[in-house]
Amino acid sequence: MVEGEGPGNAIKYRAGTLPPDDTNRLEPEHPFPAARDVLAECDPVVGDGIAYADRLRMASVAVDQEIFRDVTHDFRKMGYALPEAAKASDTANQALMAARKGTWQG
Repeated sequence: MVEGEGPGNAIKYRAGTLPPDDTNRLEPEHPFPAARDVLAECDPVVGDGIAYADRLRMASVAVDQEIFRDVTHDFRKMGYALPEAAKASDTANQALMAARKGTWQG
């Protein structure tokens, strides 16, 4: 996310899933589809991922959340070299296929 863009403003970078003041997107009258949330335990922004899933749940969005232990943020890039990466990819692919068929419930 980039904050403060524009003439005369310094650009500030912030890691996170939602801006602190962006709550309108999660109001019940703007429903979100079910979500699959794959997180790495050793990720500096894992707390943001957990908080985002909690906000989705508060907005009545079904969330299937899984935190993979002892792995870093980019563990999914390790393909099938790590069992955790293989499982994360497989479950994400299954969720995407179910969503395409209209059967994903979160």
